Amino acid sequence: DGLSESYDTRAYVFAGPRPDDPDVVLTAYFPALELPPLPTSQVRLMQLLPRQDVDLAELVSVVETDPGLTVAALRAANSAISSPVRRIGTARAAVVRMGGLAARRMLGGYVLSSAFAIPQGTAFNLDEYWKHALATALLADAIAVKEGGRTEAFTAGLLHDVGCLAMACAQPERYARVVALARRGMNELAAERAMFGFDHCYYGEQLAQQWELPSMVVEAIVDHQQGTANEFAQATARARGISRRVGIGNGRAVLPGQMALQRADHSVIRALRGTDGLFQQIAQFRDGMGERARSEE
Repeated sequence: DGLSESYDTRAYVFAGPRPDDPDVVLTAYFPALELPPLPTSQVRLMQLLPRQDVDLAELVSVVETDPGLTVAALRAANSAISSPVRRIGTARAAVVRMGGLAARRMLGGYVLSSAFAIPQGTAFNLDEYWKHALATALLADAIAVKEGGRTEAFTAGLLHDVGCLAMACAQPERYARVVALARRGMNELAAERAMFGFDHCYYGEQLAQQWELPSMVVEAIVDHQQGTANEFAQATARARGISRRVGIGNGRAVLPGQMALQRADHSVIRALRGTDGLFQQIAQFRDGMGERARSEE
């Protein structure tokens, strides 16, 4: 079969290109992903994101200790999403204006978008990635709320592909090959395993555990493809499907063409004021996070 005994063939599932494809590097050595740790205050913010019982003073105390979070909170509170009557200048006022839940979600997005700097040349479409991550978060939240669940589903949706960010940030050239393979029809997870030995579900799990997120959110990140682990995994998997069917790609693979909405999709989209409302909320989040400006630099 052309593979040396030194290779662990269990790491490869070639669903598309042949093993001798020039974009596939068959090697027993997979480099560790080395990522700079988040500041303690930002890890604490990520831990607050899925919680239901966050006191406003607790959130403000976290934001005030971090200059980046403070600037992000002020930008979001003074942006169009908050319909400001007058500009404000303190973290406390910013959090109060946005509301605790909206502030946590906006700042969680800011932490992710600023923590993983993706170099040019990876072919990773960050603009599309963030549309997909935010759409999945908003749709998963709508699904969970509609079915009486808790809004940890938003966190799972926002973070479900964070492993991709980690891989592209740490090994941009290697991840560029993953994107090339995926766009030529290879299964994304198989392409990631071929190039890294593990896929983004695994690396997402590692990050979520490092940040000490709730176990059900970690399980949902790992199982976002199948959606069988728990209610948040199920909501995230459904949300991913709806996101694709409204025409939002994930920044890596090519969408398989126009897809019709399923009957169950319509009530979820109505909860977000229709497709236009979904896209408007995505744009508002990206503006508040400052992500859209960074992606256009």
